[in-house]
Amino acid sequence: MMSLTSDSELSPSVVASLKEHEGTDIEHKRQLRSSYLDLKYEKHEGSDQWEKSGKGIRLEPVEVEYGKPGEEGAVWKGKEKLEDVLQGNQRNGKA
Repeated sequence: MMSLTSDSELSPSVVASLKEHEGTDIEHKRQLRSSYLDLKYEKHEGSDQWEKSGKGIRLEPVEVEYGKPGEEGAVWKGKEKLEDVLQGNQRNGKA
């Protein structure tokens, strides 16, 4: 996931357009978020690599066959039968 990391990444005309057409008040959202987000955090060294390298990762959807829960062949994370996983969780009181 990628999001804006600086005010300079969004032009004032886009901000004005969002407010006019979508009713989205960026400044109000900023103030709201500042009331519950700690903005004085230290970035992890490996974060936001796209800013340093200019490269990102694009995930492309691929249609695949899969078994639905209750059908023969349904698996959990490609390894275990889904029914076995659910039964195990129920025995452990996790479901």
